Parts: sequence; structure tokens; C-alpha cells
Amino acid sequence: MKLKINPQAKNKVVLLIGLIFILTVSSCVSPHYRQDKSHEPPGKFEPIPIERANGIFATIGYSPSSDYTDIELETEPAITPGDIKEIRKSFLYSGTYAKIELELTQEGARKFHMLTKENIGKPIAIVVDNQKVGMPMVMAAIVEGRVSIAGGYAEDEIDRLIKILKEEISQQ
Repeated sequence: MKLKINPQAKNKVVLLIGLIFILTVSSCVSPHYRQDKSHEPPGKFEPIPIERANGIFATIGYSPSSDYTDIELETEPAITPGDIKEIRKSFLYSGTYAKIELELTQEGARKFHMLTKENIGKPIAIVVDNQKVGMPMVMAAIVEGRVSIAGGYAEDEIDRLIKILKEEISQQ
């Protein structure tokens, strides 16, 4: 049995398939597609020594021309290990790159929301073991109380940082 297709419907299907093909190809060559770095591994953040407690800090006097090593931090962390409800290792890109995931307490989430709300367009600093281990740029206020640290670190370094934070959490 042969299916008869209305010629007008056939033309519409061919036109629709062609349009989808054109949109797909044009999006792949668009400058926005080429500038999208979301599928690339996180760049390696070189730890920066600093005498500070473990936590997440607001920065002071940031300007876009600042070098990360010169950016000053508040004296006290806005988020401390006591604000962490859960800490775990997870992976980016189908298990290729390890990262640290933090889930904050309700109070920690409130403080993190205020920190990110007040620092849009500026970096905040993540300090563990007297080192800045990450300085992500705040793009928007974050309300859900989840934090990821993906600085391009090797898995054993991620394990070491998690161990330090878990030990501090258990002492509180």
C-alpha cells in the first residue's frame, strides 16, 4: 500500500526541514557559538596564598584591570564552614573534571544571597587552607544556596580541599 501525500503538504515539510537545517548550520558558525566556552574544561586557577580563615569572602576595591593576586579581601568571611550543610565531590563533562559542590544551610543561603546581590560584577574569593582557591565573578544574585568550585583542579586536590572543609565543619 502506497501512502499518498498531498503535494502542498510535502512542500511544507521540505521547506520546514530546510529551515531547520539552515538554522542549525547558521547557529554553529555564529560568533556567539564560537565564543561559548561552556563546553570547555574549567581553566586552572592557580592558588594564591593569603592569611585568612576558610570561607567565602567579599572583595575590596576591585576594578576590572585588577590582577587577582592584588585583590584585597574583607577581614572576615561572609560564608564560613559553619554555613555549609553538605559538601561533596561531583564531576563536569561526563566525569572528566572534578568539582566541589556545597549546599548551604538556610542561614548560609540567606548570607550567600546577600553576598552575591551586593557584589554583582565583582569577584568573590573562596579561601581554603590559607589560599584563594577560586575567585568567581558574580553575574547575578544567587538565592538557592548551592555553590560549585571548579577551578580546573586535579581530583586529588579536590579531595584534599573537601577533607579540610569537612574536618572544620565537624569541629563546629
